[in-house]
Amino acid sequence: MTKQKFLERSLIIVVLTLVLYFGTEILNGDSQARPTVLRIGYNVDSINHAPIMVAADAGIFTKHKLNVELAPLKSGKEIQQALALGRIDIGSAGATNFFIPISKGAPVKIIAPSTLSPTYVFVRPDGGIKSFSDLNGKTIASRAGESSNWALRQALEKEGVEINSVQFLDIDKTLRPIALMEKKIVDAAVAGEYEDAVYKAAGAVIFDEWSKKNYINLSLPRTVIAVNTDFSNSNPKLIGWFIEAFIESQKYIKDNQDQAADMVSNHIQKGTNGAGGSSPMEIKEAWKGVKYTLWYDPSAFTELARLAKEVGDIEKNITLEQIMDLRFEKTLSKSQNDVYGKKD
Repeated sequence: MTKQKFLERSLIIVVLTLVLYFGTEILNGDSQARPTVLRIGYNVDSINHAPIMVAADAGIFTKHKLNVELAPLKSGKEIQQALALGRIDIGSAGATNFFIPISKGAPVKIIAPSTLSPTYVFVRPDGGIKSFSDLNGKTIASRAGESSNWALRQALEKEGVEINSVQFLDIDKTLRPIALMEKKIVDAAVAGEYEDAVYKAAGAVIFDEWSKKNYINLSLPRTVIAVNTDFSNSNPKLIGWFIEAFIESQKYIKDNQDQAADMVSNHIQKGTNGAGGSSPMEIKEAWKGVKYTLWYDPSAFTELARLAKEVGDIEKNITLEQIMDLRFEKTLSKSQNDVYGKKD
């Protein structure tokens, strides 16, 4: 065998070995055929993050070429800090959590909404609050700047209640039912529909006019998906593959609710060492109030940011371009229609 033929044969063997190991993408110049680890931060104790859990446990991330490392974190604050510092590449948390690092110039942007949920307002049955005018001078458990607070403010403004006449008290969500009913520290409390059973068990009732005037059925963005832009700009294909997996995960939840509820229940139980979580039946019941979504009018986020500036959460106004990376808008919008149907 001549030296040239030996080299040619050796080259063929090397190429075939690479194809078998890396896949055919390497022949097409796909430098991300074997991606680096994609680190995703989320709250392991919240069903708002079910699309992340299902994508991991149903093998959807793997199907879409992603080597994912899940980073369970305790709060939206921890998630936004980790994302801004580059300790995670993608974060799933409430939208308002990400306005602070964005306003400070950190490499963070929202790429997709994740959940929609209506806002509930609970009161004591003997508290005397029956109409919006009764809220004048009252104290409400709600953090100024959160999406549910935005929903309440919109309603108050529409109903002619002066915002400055209402005091908002920032109380941890798990303690709000106690603050309302047992301690009577507040006159009303803002909550998500999925918290309905907890409040009713404590003896609270839904604010009468909130239901009668249909504010109870107004769903707004809650959880979103955000990226560290240094990472996303360097790894655009990985983010694209994540979006594909995110879409498929939501479709899986919609089409296979029983299996998805089992998966989420087990994920939360395992992630909290049995300390948290709900049964599959309870998760399916909660899903009646938490709606997963793939797209929502981006102007909602600029309105939330405006409120964040107004209440002092951020020091300066931020634009839609600063808040969102819209490169996946068409894909997500189309998938929203494909998975959930067009709005009437």
